[in-house]
Amino acid sequence: MTLLETNRLDTLTNNVLVSAQLEADKYNPAKEELDFSDLLKTTITDFKHRSGTAMAAGGGPGSRSYRRPAVVALLPGPPPAAIAVPGNGV
Repeated sequence: MTLLETNRLDTLTNNVLVSAQLEADKYNPAKEELDFSDLLKTTITDFKHRSGTAMAAGGGPGSRSYRRPAVVALLPGPPPAAIAVPGNGV
C-alpha cells in the first residue's frame, strides 16, 4: 500500500510540475518514436479488462449487445480490419 501511495504522489507531483511549465510556456516535450498501433491495441485491451463489458458473456463482435470501442469511433473512415465491427459495411 505504501508503494502505491508513493507512486501516486510521484505522479501527482510530476503532473503539477508539467502544468506549471505549460502555463509558463517553458515546457519542452521529449520527442520519441511512438508505435500508435501498439498503443491503440494495448489501450483497447486494457479497457476491455477494466470494464468487463465489451466481451463479457458472449457480447463479442457479432452479438447484438456488442459496441465498438470508443477509440475506434473517433478514428476517421471505416474501422481498421484488425478491429472491424461486423455489420458496419466493412
